[in-house]
Amino acid sequence: ESYMALLKEKKEFTEILDQGKEILKKINDWENNVISSKQETFQDVINFPNRLNAEFLDLKSRADSHNPALTLGTKTRLDDLQNEWNKQKDSLDKIIKEEIVRFNDLYKQKALPALIIEK
Repeated sequence: ESYMALLKEKKEFTEILDQGKEILKKINDWENNVISSKQETFQDVINFPNRLNAEFLDLKSRADSHNPALTLGTKTRLDDLQNEWNKQKDSLDKIIKEEIVRFNDLYKQKALPALIIEK
């Protein structure tokens, strides 16, 4: 059985399980804002919008043209993408420095063992 399934059986672990699920959801939501994970072929852009990673790659592709002089538009777009990345990075830092720290503190308070052996 999984670790989580064993904890589900005990009411005193509801809070830590709920916190863990919430953190996992926030990380998945963050990842879906940054990475175009659902795009598998070049046609998927029709169904799934580009995310930050794809926008950076597109800008790099445009800048790597046969005329390597960067235009004002390219520089402006890079600034926009860098600003968006900084927001996303701050969001991830908050999850790591606040939510995960709080989760780890709760984990310690509950004195959960690393391995649970059924009797």
